[in-house]
Order: sequence, then C-alpha cells, then structure tokens
Amino acid sequence: MAMASSSVFWHQLLRPQNVTLLRSRSFYQPFVRHLSSSALSLAVESDTHINDTNEKDALLPRAGSPPTSVLTQLHTFPSLEPLSYTAVPVSLLYQPFRRDILWRAVVYENDNETDRQYMFTRNRAELGFSKRKMAPQKGRGRARVGKAGNPIFEHGAKTFGPRNPDDSTYLNRRIYNLALRVALSYTYKLGNLIVVDGAVDLPSFKSRASEYVWKSHGWNDEKILVVVADKREKLEKSLKKSQPKTSVVYMADVDIRTLLKAKKIVIEKEALFFLDENTVGKNYLNPLESSNRQDIVKERAREKHAQKQYKIMVERAKEDRRKEH
Repeated sequence: MAMASSSVFWHQLLRPQNVTLLRSRSFYQPFVRHLSSSALSLAVESDTHINDTNEKDALLPRAGSPPTSVLTQLHTFPSLEPLSYTAVPVSLLYQPFRRDILWRAVVYENDNETDRQYMFTRNRAELGFSKRKMAPQKGRGRARVGKAGNPIFEHGAKTFGPRNPDDSTYLNRRIYNLALRVALSYTYKLGNLIVVDGAVDLPSFKSRASEYVWKSHGWNDEKILVVVADKREKLEKSLKKSQPKTSVVYMADVDIRTLLKAKKIVIEKEALFFLDENTVGKNYLNPLESSNRQDIVKERAREKHAQKQYKIMVERAKEDRRKEH
C-alpha cells in the first residue's frame, strides 16, 4: 500500500502543469547564496556608499559622539549650597574602576615611605679593633675566642647588618597618574566628591567655627579630606583640635592613600583642574619631586663609588702589609 501511494504521489507531481508550477517557485532551485548578498559584496557596496556620503552617517546614522566632559555641581563653602555646574573632563572623573592599578600605586607609596637609609652597621674591618687574639687558645677551661671585632661579642661587629638599605620600588609615572584619576573617579561615582567654587576657608581660627560647620553637615568623627589650592591657616588651626580626623592637603601633595581612606573629599575648583593638568602622561604633581628624585639617585651613585674606593684602599693596605712581613 505504501509503494502504491508513493507512486501515485510522484505520478501526480510530475504532470506537465505541476512541473511548470515547481519551476516558477524558488524552492525548486538548489540553495545558493548569490554574490550580491554575500559579505564581500556588502562590504564593497558599503565602501562605495561611504565614499559617496559621510562615513558616520552611512554606518550609524543616529549615533552620537561619546561625551568628553562630565557636568559637576559647584558648591559654596561653608554652607555647601549648590551654585552652578562646571564641565570636567571624562578622563579625570569618569574612569573605570581598576583595583589592580590602585593596588600597584598603594604598594609603591608604602615602599617609598619606609626610609631605612640611615641604618648603617660597620663590619669587622671597619671597627678598628686590633687583630690580636684576645685569649690563649688552651688552658683557660673556657671557649676559644678570636679578635675583638668578632660578632659573638657585644661590642663586636654585626653579621649581615643593614648597610643603607633601599626599600623603594619603581612604578611608571603614567600608571601612578592613572591610579590617581581612578581614585577620584571612584569617589565621584559614589557621590562623595564635593567641588567648591572658591576658597575653602573659615572666618575664624577658633575650633568652634569648624566644629559648628562639621556638625551641621554630619561630618563629626569622620575622615574628611580637604584639598586646597593655597595655604589656609585659619582652617588648619581650627581643625587641629576640633576635628583630628580631618586632614587639609595642598593640591601638589595629594597621594592615593589619602584619597582612598577619606569618606568625603572637599576640593577646590582650582585644585581639581590642577590635578587634571598635572596628571597627564609622565607629569608630576610636585615639580620638586622629580628634581629631588634625581638628586637622590646621584647621591646613591656617589655613595656606591665611595664604598668601592674604600674597599680598594683596604685591599691595597693588606697587600702592603703582607709584602712587609
């Protein structure tokens, strides 16, 4: 029955009128993608279309250019009332959060803060003791001893003691500047960055003035960072006793650890744009920092050269003594 039904089906399908109908339809032909609809032809057509018209309008007619600045609200101090808006570059206040960059910058700051270069211990050759044996080898009933500069004695040399250790590490300045921008962007996205239009200062240097302002804003017993563009003596004297957790930092002395530790950052508009200008590429916030670093490198090179010369002199003196004997 199945064979008979299938033969009837094909007999009816292959009639002349049905064959012409099948030829007129698209599914009769095998599936072949034409060159006009392939990716190559689309690319060629798009290239010719872009050359004729604007490139951006041809690809994305409704696409807009990415923003280059962020609108930041300006406040007055000490009331912190909103005043107006200012445009701040996206590269300063809208960087993506990079934990790895912040970690490298914090480690770099901690390593350079520990200064142990003043620690210097003299070895046995530099103590100046005599080379004479302090006691006879046998007959005392006690342990044998040698020279006075032996490390077993209290007044002797120190074995493997520190000799101007340098714990500082190196970090590319571009990475450090990027970390500072990431820290500012993180604070800005959390809503903890307050930009003040003008000077952040108090009319009086008494502690009551800062205590009243900090209490009105709910900042008591909180870590507040104030970044100023110039010295604010009244503000610093007023905060010294009333708010010990609040720190006032000059704009050229800002570091990443203080930015991350602060719960709120109050920064002057001038200081904010100063950070934007001086954290591009290999620039330094403090121009003296680069010169001081060069002086430190030169001084260390002189110390190493002096130590080499001293070792050469000691070896020559030993050779002369051997020749005399």
